Amino acid sequence: SIRRQRQMCIRDRLLALAESPYEEEAKAALLQARRLMAEHKLMPEDIEPQENKKVIQECVGVTCTKLSSPWTVYLSTLIAAHYCCRPYRSSVHGSKISEIGFIGMEDDFKLCKLAFLYAYDCVASRCRQIRTQKGCPAKTLREMCNSYGWGFCRGLSAAFQKQEAEHQEWGLVMVVPQAVEDLSIRRQRQMCIRDRSRTPFPK
Repeated sequence: SIRRQRQMCIRDRLLALAESPYEEEAKAALLQARRLMAEHKLMPEDIEPQENKKVIQECVGVTCTKLSSPWTVYLSTLIAAHYCCRPYRSSVHGSKISEIGFIGMEDDFKLCKLAFLYAYDCVASRCRQIRTQKGCPAKTLREMCNSYGWGFCRGLSAAFQKQEAEHQEWGLVMVVPQAVEDLSIRRQRQMCIRDRSRTPFPK
């Protein structure tokens, strides 16, 4: 179908743009993918009935901790907010390690996942280079990596804000669908109930 061909085009363009690990080119690729996504959503022939759409809730294989890569959670929130999805974290009780996941309509989820993994890999690649520096304590290298990660996120956030200001017509289509919001809220409530049930009562 024409709709499917356009989806493949957006994915292929992002993959093609994602060849470079350089920060500015990475941001340009993410902005370009979002522009294509918005233009795709603005085409009337691509609008599907709500009942034909499927909501996906799935982890994407990236883990993080508050100590090793705290910027990862913010990056997932930032990408999700600009690719019509909602983020979440999944972790085993008692573990400090969380896995990043997203909730979104099937097509939105695929692009959000692709965008996040690309952005994450760009930061992770630079962090690997930082960690090869000799003569620096492990704590210093970790702080340098986290500083770079936070800086990348701040720069990407500013770029998204500028893009939104220049394309206010996207406001009606680049939104999180209600079905996604509902599932995200239900999941948050379930997590709160689970956490309360695991909290020991005071003696």
